[in-house]
Amino acid sequence: MIRLITFSIFMLFSFSVFASDTSISFSGFFEDVASFFNGIWFFLTVEIPTAITNFFVWLISWLIFLKYTMFLHAIEFASQIATSFLDLVELNSMINLAVADLPSDVRSVLVDVGFFEGLTILIEAVITRFVYNMITF
Repeated sequence: MIRLITFSIFMLFSFSVFASDTSISFSGFFEDVASFFNGIWFFLTVEIPTAITNFFVWLISWLIFLKYTMFLHAIEFASQIATSFLDLVELNSMINLAVADLPSDVRSVLVDVGFFEGLTILIEAVITRFVYNMITF
């Protein structure tokens, strides 16, 4: 047991504390002791707060990356929902049924102008926006 205590005392104290390069007096010893405790004070007051700050910087950047990744997956999911919804609606067949009652000259002018393609794109955009708004960001 005495060996263990002696060994732990020798491990805790550095022999350089007892040696002094500047002078033979006790002032060198006290300067080394003061330097030792200044190192401990520096560790407690500078190094630990810096490590905590670096941890919070890392945590916030990781959370931002996580939010971006979740946002990206939510948009991909909403895009798949909007695509499947537009496939189920069959918008072109509904427009063709509605246009069938128009006179042929009005229908041909609207087809030449591209009114029905524009109407299809506009309705698809409104449906896609509706699906995107359903997923809250």
